[in-house]
Amino acid sequence: MKASPDDGPAAPLPLLACDEEPIHIPGSIQEHGLLLVASKATLEIIGGAGDIDGRLAPGWGGRSLTELLGQDIPAEVVGSADGTAVALGQVRGTSELFDVVARRSAGWILVELEPAAAHTLSAGA
Repeated sequence: MKASPDDGPAAPLPLLACDEEPIHIPGSIQEHGLLLVASKATLEIIGGAGDIDGRLAPGWGGRSLTELLGQDIPAEVVGSADGTAVALGQVRGTSELFDVVARRSAGWILVELEPAAAHTLSAGA
């Protein structure tokens, strides 16, 4: 039986309905970005998404975040509350520069890389 406008107001959706929404494309990220997943304890990269081999570095799996990104991972990332984002220094990929943000999620460090803007504006520009 279909609902009609004469049936009265629709029942409100529960606030937690979002957690029941299906993910439209599981295991994917926006095509312009990259994602690295590393162990919080060892900083060893155990997974990722996007064209990491072609855009960042071939043979990235199993390497440390510090080695792959060419910079130390601040203690505030490892010791932060889950979800707290910390901006890291930019990283040079195979042919582009990335802005990098890291966050902790349970026992993992998630590192998001997005292409840096071609021109950075400054107050003197």
